[in-house]
Amino acid sequence: MKFKKVLWIVLAVLAILAPFVSVGAVAIALPKQYTNTFVGELNEKYDRLNSLGAGKIVVVGGSSVAFGLDSETMEEITGRKVVNFGLYAALGTKLMLDLSKSGIQKGDTVILAPEMDAQTLSLYFSSENTLKALDDDFSMVRSVGADNWLSLLGGMWKFAGDKYESFRDGAADPAGVYNAKNFNEYGDVIYPRPHSTMLAGYDVNTVVDLSEQIVDPAFLDYLNDYIKFCKRRGAEVYFSFCPIDELALKEGTTEESILAFEKYLKDHLACELISEASRYILPAGYFYDTNFHLNDAGVKVRTKRLIEDLFLAEGNPTAVEIEEPEEPGVEYRSDVVDENEKYFTFAPVSAAIPARVITGLTAEGRQQTTLTIPVAAEGYKVAATAANAFAGSAVESIVVPAESFLTAFRIESDGAVGAFRGAGHLARLDLYLPEEKLYVVNPGFFAVSDGFTVHLPEGVSVDSAYNEWPTEIAYVSDLILPTAENHR
Repeated sequence: MKFKKVLWIVLAVLAILAPFVSVGAVAIALPKQYTNTFVGELNEKYDRLNSLGAGKIVVVGGSSVAFGLDSETMEEITGRKVVNFGLYAALGTKLMLDLSKSGIQKGDTVILAPEMDAQTLSLYFSSENTLKALDDDFSMVRSVGADNWLSLLGGMWKFAGDKYESFRDGAADPAGVYNAKNFNEYGDVIYPRPHSTMLAGYDVNTVVDLSEQIVDPAFLDYLNDYIKFCKRRGAEVYFSFCPIDELALKEGTTEESILAFEKYLKDHLACELISEASRYILPAGYFYDTNFHLNDAGVKVRTKRLIEDLFLAEGNPTAVEIEEPEEPGVEYRSDVVDENEKYFTFAPVSAAIPARVITGLTAEGRQQTTLTIPVAAEGYKVAATAANAFAGSAVESIVVPAESFLTAFRIESDGAVGAFRGAGHLARLDLYLPEEKLYVVNPGFFAVSDGFTVHLPEGVSVDSAYNEWPTEIAYVSDLILPTAENHR
């Protein structure tokens, strides 16, 4: 009887899993579709990690590592091979930790440098993004944590559907920086980034809170188990800070609060904290398109400081002969004259940042049923839209040109109040997002009294930071990206 009961349980489990396995097999059999996407770089990083011998330096993190390291220079100065093992925060730090285990050897040095963000300092795992990243080499799945395998299996349905659509319509090949061709052999992003592209000098939607509240205790336990694993392999492990745009620090951050956060990490990490956060909190002009992504000048600064910290940790006071370039600076002025300016009211971002924030609507603006977010006002770039800016208006449709995507949204400190709160008549939001950027969207952006539909051009991919959208998404084939001539 006992044997029959076990047999029935096994058969029932197999019956449940069979559809997922079948769909997965079909999805894997389809030609690769994500080779040219940003996550398509994962297999190259994995192969480099596992092909190099012992004694290498492995820097593990998210996209701040991909955008923030000159590995070739680090190799020349340290005399050791370097692996840039950072890619994309939406994959989760846990995945990068799990995958990196396969290549850790005796004599290696692992530097942990995840983004200072609640998602990256948690056990967050995205089956959807991971499956796309594994598409070039599904053998990597053996290095994915076993506790995430069921999640991967459950994600096969959507992955198979997305991959088939891509196969039918043409594999993704994004323009601009977010293409796998923009990585070098070390895993560094080498796309030219001469200055900041952020309208206010920082992403106003991503406040950086350097406090213990952003660290999930379960993640900390997992990280310490990883550190112990590496040490058992004979590797040394250090923790450093990612680069942080100083303008993005949470209001009230002080030198004392930063030191308290450093102490928290020192007291709870199973490895040495080799860096001071203040050395990686850099002026806005060194960043590119997020509060963690460096431009070309910023990469040189971060690389030099990381090598210096590593040398000191190893008891080597050797001077690092890298010149730190001057900050490129941030351009807040704009020569654009946007006709839509007349419908809005504005204020400076702050006393130090003259870029404009949309604070509300003029009397004429409140009567409009369709509004387009302006890209400039009063001779300055428009960088954000304050909470409740459209409250009580007649607006039914809002158009967000590609240049104004970040401008359209601003999340208050509680993460719950959005720019469209109180816009009771809003039914449609047209987002003209260019394909070259990966958009990770916080649902708080869409906090409104009544739901509305977000319209996106076909071919544009947007990920929710929480794997769900609080409002309906519609892909519109005739949503033509506006130009400077036709969207004003």
